Amino acid sequence: MEELVQFARQLGHEAGDRLAALYGRVVATTKDDGSALTAADCEVDQLVRRRIHRRYPDHGILSEESDTVYEGRSVTWVIDPLDGTTNYALGICYWGCAIGLVVEGQPVAGVLVMPLLDAHFWALQGAGAFLNGQQLGGPPRGVTEANSSLALCSRSWRYFELALPFKGRILGSAAYDLAAVAEGVAVASIQAAPHVWDITASWVLLSEAGRPTAPLFAGVPEPFPLIPGADYRSRIYPLATAADQATLDRITGAVRVKGDMEPRWRAWAAAGWDLAAGRAGKD
Repeated sequence: MEELVQFARQLGHEAGDRLAALYGRVVATTKDDGSALTAADCEVDQLVRRRIHRRYPDHGILSEESDTVYEGRSVTWVIDPLDGTTNYALGICYWGCAIGLVVEGQPVAGVLVMPLLDAHFWALQGAGAFLNGQQLGGPPRGVTEANSSLALCSRSWRYFELALPFKGRILGSAAYDLAAVAEGVAVASIQAAPHVWDITASWVLLSEAGRPTAPLFAGVPEPFPLIPGADYRSRIYPLATAADQATLDRITGAVRVKGDMEPRWRAWAAAGWDLAAGRAGKD
């Protein structure tokens, strides 16, 4: 496993270098789901896939830009070649490459490289989580509760009422939002609609840093283990993570869906999620 992690770290550096080389030279287009796409997403996706296939031809790949069906192979790489594509296209610094390693459907290692932040995160199950060689964990950095940051995706800001005292920060990269909690930069994070490639690498960072994670509402499915044969293109996993269990319980207990988001709420209910959780609170 250590050999795999070392390979993933080297691959993350190579992908990050290529993204940095293309930064400022690409224009975003729009995918069918409305999300942004650049030539850098596709080029780095192909680069990472080639390297993995060449080194480990028997391993599976699950990627945002190409292979979205989980084949159920014993070892599978889960890739977001460019997390934060909109930031990347706009010239905002919060973007990077996320590479997760899944064994028998469960995440066991992860790498997140954020080139403009000079940040190289990595984690291995049972071995800890690290940023540029420094082990992660311990209390978050907020001086006071009111001065602690809550890392949000833009959908969370639009969809939910958040009766929380923390300072909201929308950074535009789900993988980095979660890594920020692992690092202690954010006291918590709320993600309304992440895909597995957004969260797999950071999932291990969070676990190894001792940060609890939970579905945002009762009835929302857990992202892991991955389901063989499932197409993850349209599967999302609303979740929250925090510095400790008490803060996580406080976060999940406070989130309410805004009234004008009823169509979205009905769609979630049709997927089998518990309607009561976001309206009337939890027991």
